[in-house]
Amino acid sequence: VTAKVTEVVGVEVEDRPGGLSFILTKFEKACVNVDYMYAEIEGRGDKALLIMKLEPLKEAIRVLKEAAP
Repeated sequence: VTAKVTEVVGVEVEDRPGGLSFILTKFEKACVNVDYMYAEIEGRGDKALLIMKLEPLKEAIRVLKEAAP
């Protein structure tokens, strides 16, 4: 069996129309690519948890820190 470990980031966003768009717009402006993403909304109230593979990772983390409330 072959396995590969990949660094991903967990991002919590508002579970409402436009919640995902907010962070994707920030990534687009900073030239951050989303390689893939999974979402979990069950039992999280008004939030959704996104598991994202982002490139370049350091830039993505900078963008997320700036966008944090």
